[in-house]
Amino acid sequence: MKRLISVAVAGVAALALVACGGVDREGSRDAIIKSLEEQGISVDGDCIDKVFDKYSDDELLKWDEELQGDTPSDEAVAWGTEVIGCADLGS
Repeated sequence: MKRLISVAVAGVAALALVACGGVDREGSRDAIIKSLEEQGISVDGDCIDKVFDKYSDDELLKWDEELQGDTPSDEAVAWGTEVIGCADLGS
């Protein structure tokens, strides 16, 4: 459970990287990967790209904000779960 929480936190924290005009998707992906690798968790960068590509910058920014608060929407939680699915949490 602790590893799952770490993955979720890393995903949310990394998305906060914003570039002029939108989300820095590549930078966010790289930050997620770096954070997880530092914790000994491998993650599939292509998988994260596919998750990001499914959504608009506005959606990603909204969900990032919600996940940092106390009451994320079901959509924000679903997105976070998709990102978590890109990590190899082992058994």
